[in-house]
Amino acid sequence: MTLAEYLDFQKRKDVTYDDYKAVASDCRSCVSVGAQRSTVGKVVYGTQSTTDTEVRGWTWTMPPISNLNIALGRGYTRLKMSTPRM
Repeated sequence: MTLAEYLDFQKRKDVTYDDYKAVASDCRSCVSVGAQRSTVGKVVYGTQSTTDTEVRGWTWTMPPISNLNIALGRGYTRLKMSTPRM
């Protein structure tokens, strides 16, 4: 990849949650559709905190799409799609 191609790639349009919902509801040939969002920030629990922590959110379909087998605990469950609170 050239520098120009890399810079052009970085200008790609962000896929929004509404875009995900549209693909999930309208794509008839898709076997599964998932989305994830991540950010880095501060996480606080009680009096403990950590900075530069990656926080990821996944739709319920992401573990099987990513070939993730949950060995302990429970998997995600399907919820009614709604606009996330930001």
